[in-house]
Amino acid sequence: MVGEHGRLTGVRERRRATRPPRYILLLLVGLLGALVPAQVVRDESGILADRIVLQLPLLRQPSFIVVEGSRTVTPGQLPPDARLFIDDQEIAPLSTYEIAPDRFRAWLPIDVPDTSRRPVLRIQPAGTGDRFTLGRIEVRRAGVLDVSVLDPKTRKPIPGAVEIVAADGHDLPMFGAAPWSLHRGSAWLLPTGRGRMLVPVATNLRLLAWTHPFRAPARRKIRATSGRGIGVPFVLGPDLRPKGSKLVEAVRPVSFPKKTGAVIDRVFGIDRRSQGRFVVAAERALELTEAFRVRLLDEEAIPTILSDMTGPGGTARGPRIPRTVELSSGHTLHSNGVVILPQLVFRNRRTGNVEGTLRITLPKDVARGRLRLTTSAATLLDLPLKKTGDVPLNLSVPSRTRVVCMFEGTAFTGDPLAGPAPFAVLTLVVP
Repeated sequence: MVGEHGRLTGVRERRRATRPPRYILLLLVGLLGALVPAQVVRDESGILADRIVLQLPLLRQPSFIVVEGSRTVTPGQLPPDARLFIDDQEIAPLSTYEIAPDRFRAWLPIDVPDTSRRPVLRIQPAGTGDRFTLGRIEVRRAGVLDVSVLDPKTRKPIPGAVEIVAADGHDLPMFGAAPWSLHRGSAWLLPTGRGRMLVPVATNLRLLAWTHPFRAPARRKIRATSGRGIGVPFVLGPDLRPKGSKLVEAVRPVSFPKKTGAVIDRVFGIDRRSQGRFVVAAERALELTEAFRVRLLDEEAIPTILSDMTGPGGTARGPRIPRTVELSSGHTLHSNGVVILPQLVFRNRRTGNVEGTLRITLPKDVARGRLRLTTSAATLLDLPLKKTGDVPLNLSVPSRTRVVCMFEGTAFTGDPLAGPAPFAVLTLVVP
């Protein structure tokens, strides 16, 4: 059709009608980037008898080098292992990337690759190499997340960790625990509260951000594609630690790198390392609560500290594993989020009873539980609790009696991967 100025009309309209919408083009580009298969570097399995040197493909974007292996352990002999190097920089033993008993899969992240040359991967046996089997080696594209861990009030970044806790039913990617790196197991450490995190692409991921048990963790679901970074903020719960309290941990081995230790302490809220205490594994205290209670009642027992630094590279294993907190009042609290805070505790001269209050603070994700006060001879109080509040004390016990105040909850609401049931215990020595 010819318009009034002699131009064709209707042609442009037809062309517009046949052109795909912009959002469909963007979707296709994203799908094509996500569906790029892994590039196999070594597709065989065999005994690692001598070192192997492989020149990898030229990496033009953030990637993972994925190395698989397994071993047979003979009792009484040094366990076999393999040492990993990229361009002569040692990463970590392959055994630190465990996905099953004596099965390993290392995801070595390469964030900003050098596009001028091809990287070199070197693997050499450690220990008794004839019992270590080296498997498939691949190069996979990585998705980039610009993650941030935020305070709920100020929305400013705070130190924390972001961990992959589920990956479409597959084995979790293990990023290792090299002393100089900011990743531990399947988690990335963020000492400033912000950072870039590399994750598998085209996989539905569940992420958990956390720091210490007195801040509720945050969860996100995401599916990353290769390309530009995706902004992923995590807003944690408010800090419930009492004012003036100190979160303490057991001392590390002298050989532990100081800079790495400082980063770990900052990320997991550790205020100081304490010597001269009897160290109890936090998970054992949860499993054997009665034995732990009996120990706290023992007047001659060495003061106890719960340790949770048993994860990859000396890190905490989860956001709800109990930790030890020294209160400004001089009491010691062992807890994974619930706070037991003695208020004014005194002996009434008229009645002879011990009076006062316990301030019990329950995180929002704690539905209910029970508070028990016990001595070595009797149960003084057994009270159900459903919310934060003050519990009055009126105890008929002799002077200097040790009273264990223990809270045990049913569960933290939300994601069961957040950790065990609510738990807190504090010992009072009454006046």
